[in-house]
Formats: sequence, C-alpha cells, structure tokens
Amino acid sequence: MSDQDQDSRHPASKPEWTLSEERQFVENILCQRFNYLLIVYSLVAAAAFGTESQMNLRLTLTSGAVICTMTLIPLARAQFKLDLIIEHMTSKMPGHPVFEVERWSVDSRNQLPVLFRPMAGASRRRWIGYWIPGACSALLCVAAALAWLNIITPK
Repeated sequence: MSDQDQDSRHPASKPEWTLSEERQFVENILCQRFNYLLIVYSLVAAAAFGTESQMNLRLTLTSGAVICTMTLIPLARAQFKLDLIIEHMTSKMPGHPVFEVERWSVDSRNQLPVLFRPMAGASRRRWIGYWIPGACSALLCVAAALAWLNIITPK
C-alpha cells in the first residue's frame, strides 16, 4: 500500500465534516446511550425483584435511580443536539435523503393495516431522548422512595 493511499484514509485528509455526518454521529451516540440506559434499568429491575432483604432492595433501587437519572442528562443533551441539527437541515437542505424517506413513509401509510397507521406517522425520536429515559428514572425514584418507606418489600 502506498503512502498516498494511507493518507487518503486518514480523517484529517477529508475536506470537511459535513452536517449530515454530524447528524449520523449524534444519532449513533443517542442510540448507544439509550441502549445503555435500558441495560442499566433492566439490571436494576432484575436485582430488585431478586433480592430478599429490605436494605438490599432500598440500596438497589436508590443506586439504580441515581444511575438512570445521571444517564438521563447526557441522553437529553444528545437529543437536543439532534433536534437542532435536524431543524437546521430541514430549513437548509429540504431535499436531503433523510427527509425524502420521511415523506415517503408518511405518504405510504395507507398501505399499512389500520392498526399500525398511527405508529407509522411522525417521528418518535423524542421518545428515546426524553420520555422513556424520564419515565425509567422517575419510576426508579418512586420505587426507591416507596422501598425506604417500607411500602414495597421483598417477596
């Protein structure tokens, strides 16, 4: 392999980082962080159901609530950045392939069974950036508080 071939693959040899690449990068980070949140939430829920001691239940739910809440902050920030990028791209690049596919999916909803049509409408990306992480965090906070008040007890 020649030196010229190796230089062309180096990131610094690229002319510029495009907004489309930034959108793809931020979406990837958002999805990775969301997957991490789901893993942590699942592990905390499994540990809480499997414990036999009230103190272990309290500590498990409290630590899970803290970790999920701390994960919520970077998730919301990534979602906010993605929203800004997409808003800018919508106004400056209306013919971008991402928006074309979005239009096609909205236009062809009638081909789906009636039951699935509401789900195929507008984008649901804010659900994974704001609503689901907030619900997971809030649920663990409430469960931890109830465990400390001895309202929730182990089996």
